[in-house]
Amino acid sequence: MPTSGIFSLLQPLFQGNIISGIRAAKLYESISQEEQAQVQSSVITSVKKAYLEALITNEQLRLVQQSIARNEQALKDSRSLLAQGRASRVDTLRAYVTIENLRPEIIRLTNGVEIAKTLLKTTIGIDQTEPVDLLDSLKYDGTIPPLSNEDALAEALKSRPEVNRLVLTEKLSNEQIKIESSEYLPRLSAIGQVQTQSQANDFRFGNYQWPVSSYVGLQLSAPIFSGFRTAARVQQARITKLQTEKQLENVRELIQAEVKVALSKVEESRRRIEVQTQTVSTAELSYRITRDRWKQGISSRLDLADAEFSLSESKSNYLQAVYDYLNASVDLDKALGRTRQ
Repeated sequence: MPTSGIFSLLQPLFQGNIISGIRAAKLYESISQEEQAQVQSSVITSVKKAYLEALITNEQLRLVQQSIARNEQALKDSRSLLAQGRASRVDTLRAYVTIENLRPEIIRLTNGVEIAKTLLKTTIGIDQTEPVDLLDSLKYDGTIPPLSNEDALAEALKSRPEVNRLVLTEKLSNEQIKIESSEYLPRLSAIGQVQTQSQANDFRFGNYQWPVSSYVGLQLSAPIFSGFRTAARVQQARITKLQTEKQLENVRELIQAEVKVALSKVEESRRRIEVQTQTVSTAELSYRITRDRWKQGISSRLDLADAEFSLSESKSNYLQAVYDYLNASVDLDKALGRTRQ
C-alpha cells in the first residue's frame, strides 16, 4: 500500500494586522493597570476620610472632657467661695447643672468614636474584633505652600488614572482602526513543503527507498470582496475613537472643575484656621481673666460661664477648620492623582 509523509511550512512575511495587534495587546495591559490605579485611588481616599472622621470624633470627645474639667474646677471654686460667704448657692447649682448637661454629650461622642472605628475597620477591610487605637490628632501644617491653579491642573491631567486610561484607549482605537483597515491589504507569506512517498504494495519500512520532493515559494493573497464587512468594522472603530475623544474632553473639564473646587476648599479652611488660632488664644486669655475676676468677686458666675462657653466654642471651631482642611487636602490629593500607588 502506498505510504507518504508530508511536512509543510507557512511563514507570514507581510500581514498588516500583526504589529498593530501586538501594540493593542500592550495597550490593553496598560489600560488595565490604569483602571486598577483608579480603584486604588478611591480606596485610599475612603480610608483616609474614614480615619479623619474617627480622629475628629475623638478630638471632639476630648474637648468636651476639657470643658467638664473646667466646669468641675469652677464647681469646686463655687463651693469654696460659698463656704467663705463670697458666693451664692445659685452659683454652685449653675456649675453643677452645666456639668450634668455635658455628660450626655460625653456618652454620645464616646459611642460616636466606636462607630467611627467600626466604619474605619470596615473600610480598611480588617476584622471587627481587631483593636484600633487612635494615637494621632488633627494637626495643621502651615508650612505647606499653596498650589497655583495652573500647576495643580497640569499635575492632575498628567497623573489622574482616568485621563491616562482614556488616552491609552484613544491609542487603542487607532490601533483597532489599523487592524480593521489591514483587511484591505494583501498578505504575503513564504511557503514550503517536503514530501516523501513509497508505492510498494508489500511495504516494509527498511527495504525500500524513499524518494523526496520539495519546493519553496511565495504566496500572495489579496482580498477582493468581503460584503462590506471590513468597511463596517473600520467605521465602527472610527466611531469608537470619536466617542473616546469626547469622553476624554469631558473628563478633563470635570477634573479642571474638581481641582478648582478642591483648591478653593483648602484655601478657605486654611484662612479659617488662621482666624480661629487667634480666636482660641483670645478666648483662653479671656477665660483666665474672667475666672480670676470671679474668684475676687468682681465678675459674676454668668460671666464665667459665658467665657467658658466661648473658649469651648472657639476650640471646637478651630478643630472643625483643621478637619475641613485635612479633608479638603485628601480631596485635592485625589484630584491631583497623588493617591495612586
